Amino acid sequence: MKLKKILVFTFISIILVVNSASYAADTTRIGSINAEDIINRVPLRTDNSYSSLHKNINTPYDIPSGDDYWRVTKSYNRTAYESFVKYLTSSWAKASSYTWSKSVSYSWSCSSSFSASAENAISSGLSFTKSRTKTYSVAITVDADSSRYSKLGFFADYKVYNVTAKLIDFYTGKVNETEKGELWEPTSETYLNIVYKR
Repeated sequence: MKLKKILVFTFISIILVVNSASYAADTTRIGSINAEDIINRVPLRTDNSYSSLHKNINTPYDIPSGDDYWRVTKSYNRTAYESFVKYLTSSWAKASSYTWSKSVSYSWSCSSSFSASAENAISSGLSFTKSRTKTYSVAITVDADSSRYSKLGFFADYKVYNVTAKLIDFYTGKVNETEKGELWEPTSETYLNIVYKR
């Protein structure tokens, strides 16, 4: 009787050890990324073992892209003062003045050298002001030279950043692609200027 109890106990112990080892193997697969990497990298697996990590990690600079992820960084370069944004009048005219009272919206931009995927990662991953609206509480009148063709133009100051976007393989950590360029962030400083036709 005692021998039977010992054998049963031993068999149960073996099952527990095997199950424990199996669980350890599963958690190792998920937990092979250390805490720092989990903060800085977005798991791109869609199976159950990774989906929970996807939901709970806040990684503002790492943006998933298929089996890779974009790592985007920026550093301040300069301020571009009084940069042309757009024309507020459509046709060239020999006008003596222009009066403007409508709201004007203007937004961020980046170098044309960035791919669409990298541009999306920049927009989604970096923290910056993407758009602004200038509202005129009273009408503004700007004098112009009526002897020349002109348009009313809207200008603004922009903060310019150097941006690097790296496309990294999630599983190997290899950098598959690097793109560099500038990001232009709109500020609240705006101007109404007359633009003359050359």
